[in-house]
Amino acid sequence: MAKNSEITQLKSQLRGGILKSPYLFFGEESFLIDLYTKKIAELVPDMGFPEFNAITIDGADSSLEEVTRALEGFPMMAERKLVVITDTGAFRARAAEELRQFYIRISEIVTDDTVLIIRERDVDKRSAVYKAFKKNGTAIEFKRLSDTDLTAWIVRETGRLGHKITKQNAELMISLCDKSLQSLSGEIAKMTSYTDGEITENVINNLASRSLEARVFDLCDALTSKNSDDALRILEELKANKESPYAILYLLYSSFEKLLRTKLMMPGTSNAEIASAIGVPPFSVKKYTDGAKAFPMRKITGVLKAVPQLDLSIKQGIIPQWGAVEKLVFSICSERK
Repeated sequence: MAKNSEITQLKSQLRGGILKSPYLFFGEESFLIDLYTKKIAELVPDMGFPEFNAITIDGADSSLEEVTRALEGFPMMAERKLVVITDTGAFRARAAEELRQFYIRISEIVTDDTVLIIRERDVDKRSAVYKAFKKNGTAIEFKRLSDTDLTAWIVRETGRLGHKITKQNAELMISLCDKSLQSLSGEIAKMTSYTDGEITENVINNLASRSLEARVFDLCDALTSKNSDDALRILEELKANKESPYAILYLLYSSFEKLLRTKLMMPGTSNAEIASAIGVPPFSVKKYTDGAKAFPMRKITGVLKAVPQLDLSIKQGIIPQWGAVEKLVFSICSERK
């Protein structure tokens, strides 16, 4: 997430009705960008004339002349107007110099009767245009929240909806679902509509839309449990869902790298220490310790060596992407039988 001081300052300003335009919002966490765009919009009412006072522009499909007209137009029956521009492209590393200079100038001349929000996906913080917005207005990067912050957010959001969830079950939700706030918000809404009181472990396991990372974790769990049928079934489901073979290879590599680190720490290391060292929730550690016991060291290191080799074979056209994933899983299954 953005630095706590930046978020705290933004919250404080908006609570006091203070606007520090122009705004540049960017980063992975679109839920927070939407949230703060909405909070700012609430401070700039359109007074029934949204076409004049609440202007939304797709930067990729609009000319600089259209942007200029939107910014130079007067508010209608209001003190201020809001202009939100999405994906200008001016903040990318290879943006055209003319485009960058246009938005640098915009950052310097935005008038008091205009509140400007620019929402970007890619921002080069070394660029002059980023530095101009940082100097002349407010520039905030909204990163994904840490697991600790996500846990606290889930507990708060569930409580806001009149339901309960324990910290442990919030951690379980994080381990199974996509970690974006937009996705987790939808998961919480779905689960609170299913139950009248508490979101329990059973509710989460039955209703959660499992992320690719969670499904690959299930695949690794099946492999370490000697359940080849489950492993191959999960692999077929991933293929049917058109998941990225490269992403699956990377996640398999990551899981086996955690298995290696776990094996090297055993015995004599507590589950809490292992969880902290490999970056997983405490309740997930047992699967890693079981897997570390089940796989000999040579097999774990063999998988870690095989993934880069398969990656190279894909790039050289020797083997198709899904063929590489299947070859890796079949090789693990064949030794586990």
